[in-house]
Amino acid sequence: MERVTREQATVVLEKLAGPALRVLQKALAGKDQQLAVRAAVDVLDRTQGKALQKIDASITANETATTVDVAMLRAAALKLLAAQAVDAQETSSADPR
Repeated sequence: MERVTREQATVVLEKLAGPALRVLQKALAGKDQQLAVRAAVDVLDRTQGKALQKIDASITANETATTVDVAMLRAAALKLLAAQAVDAQETSSADPR
């Protein structure tokens, strides 16, 4: 699998933004209420940020606590998704069907 730079992934994602927004608009206006709700949540998450989640945890003396930066996890997930999108686009453009 070819490595994709952040800049390459950003270019691909920016090209997909218009079609993706049209799909969300159709989903919001459609008759499938579950799909409309998922689309609405996605739009709100991307424009307003995801709702904060409270996590209750207890750590015993034998466990090691690890601090996780949620922003770093999100960035890593977005990078992975962008790379997958590029792979999918390359696969579909290479497929003669």
